[in-house]
Amino acid sequence: MSSSKVFLYLNDIFIKIPCSLSDILEAWDEDKLKPFELIRDIIESELGDVVDVRLYDVYLNFEKMILVLDYMVDFQSPQAKGTQCVKIIYAGDPRSALMEYYEVKRRGRRDSDS
Repeated sequence: MSSSKVFLYLNDIFIKIPCSLSDILEAWDEDKLKPFELIRDIIESELGDVVDVRLYDVYLNFEKMILVLDYMVDFQSPQAKGTQCVKIIYAGDPRSALMEYYEVKRRGRRDSDS
């Protein structure tokens, strides 16, 4: 059995979320923005109303079973409005997965097989 879990990365905090990789992939099959709907309630409770969502980037490493979905979220609340980056991460160690994702981006590569 895999020890990997699904996490939301928001405001430099990892939040374990109650969904599986299968939930993420099934949502993705419907629409690339559908996985965001699995975390919308959390985002709205932290940031305020979601005005717009865009998929910014995707990282997948089959060998290590890492998935990172990077969304840009426009939000608005009585206190503030702006754009926030949020990530859905599937990994055994979300910190290492995030570091790997940023390293691959830094090198200008989109997948680990290039």
